[in-house]
Amino acid sequence: RIELARRAVEIDTPHGRVAAKEALLPDGTRRLMPEYESLAALAEKTGIPLLELSRSVLAAWNGGH
Repeated sequence: RIELARRAVEIDTPHGRVAAKEALLPDGTRRLMPEYESLAALAEKTGIPLLELSRSVLAAWNGGH
């Protein structure tokens, strides 16, 4: 098991800002995991399902990379 280098980031989506963790994989690629609490709060505020918000976060992040 390898401990990945990661950093806290905030991603701006059309629905609002979401906290996430960005990890650097051993092959140099990056992976993003939105924070559940941040997604849940935004879902409560907007009425948008978690899955849709999560996809929006990943799309916004991929658009910036």
